Amino acid sequence: MSAQEIASDENEQYQSLRFLADCLTLFRLATAVFIVCLGLFAGPAALKAAIVAVFVGWLTDTFDGALARSSGTPPSWVSRVDIPADLALVFSFFLFLVITGLYPVVPALILVVFAAIIVLIRPTYSVVQMVSAPFSALPIVLSFYAGWLVGAIYMTFLAALVFLRWDRLAGYAGEARKETEQGD
Repeated sequence: MSAQEIASDENEQYQSLRFLADCLTLFRLATAVFIVCLGLFAGPAALKAAIVAVFVGWLTDTFDGALARSSGTPPSWVSRVDIPADLALVFSFFLFLVITGLYPVVPALILVVFAAIIVLIRPTYSVVQMVSAPFSALPIVLSFYAGWLVGAIYMTFLAALVFLRWDRLAGYAGEARKETEQGD
């Protein structure tokens, strides 16, 4: 096998990793749409399914970035929708709760308006992360409603993420601190 053939095989492997990462990101967007559709067509009875769907969406988020970075290929157009896909997943569950009547509409509107004002005042990645945190916590808090096993899996997943990605979490906290210091 020639060096050119080996390089071609490696390039195809890296392209496959990028393609898989992009598919995971797009799947997360599709999962967000699915969660909203559950709310519209199945109602509150689909709460357990929506909780599990959010978990599956977060699994795709765990792997797409690592796959994309390991591919060594330049970012694709799909990689630019990674953060919007994350936000869509977060807010789709909140929308599910509102659509099904499990969360009242007026407080939901107040919460969303308040979050939007904060982001408009300070539109940084760290602020968006901070504002979306309460929305992200909803399926985690409600995961035990879906059953002890689902709740335990959620909690184990979160503990593993914190343990395995502590350096990234500390980096995000440092970035947020710098942004706060620069803004004052």
